[in-house]
Amino acid sequence: MDRRDFLKIMAASLTLPTLLPAEAGQGTGRWLNLIRPQSGEKLSIIYKRNGQVDMQAYRKVCGLMRDVKADQASVIDLRLLDILDGIRAALVQAGVPNPTFMVHSAFRTWQTNREIGGALRSYHMKGQAIDFHVPGVPTDILFTWMQKVKFHQGVGMGFYGGTPNWMHLDSRQVGRTVIWEG
Repeated sequence: MDRRDFLKIMAASLTLPTLLPAEAGQGTGRWLNLIRPQSGEKLSIIYKRNGQVDMQAYRKVCGLMRDVKADQASVIDLRLLDILDGIRAALVQAGVPNPTFMVHSAFRTWQTNREIGGALRSYHMKGQAIDFHVPGVPTDILFTWMQKVKFHQGVGMGFYGGTPNWMHLDSRQVGRTVIWEG
């Protein structure tokens, strides 16, 4: 799918009922396709069924989203995973088959965060942030679309163009929203 076709589909989807994170996957399950380029790990998993967390699946997600450099896992915020599932469901609704999140960074130890120049109070260190892109989906279009359909309520959302072309998403206190480009 080229950029122009994708833009048309996403624009048309603004008129469809929006699957916000709180509504996505109700009654069935919440699932994610994740790839961690640094380690080569791949995971396609249902982490929640009928509102109940599958702890074995959740631990696998936390393992994949670990600090790869320090090889240390942490608890990943379920709200962040639910937001990702909402994005996945909306992309499917917009015609993107089997969306996969390429996870560039998720949990970070304070040492790794300091070494890469991360923010002093980075949500990555709390297991509440992910830097990612979705192959085949222009990140700038996804970022703009997420702002328009209000995926940004109670999150931090940043778009980083260039190479690599990825975005940051974190789960903040509901009602507190920060959006940036840079």
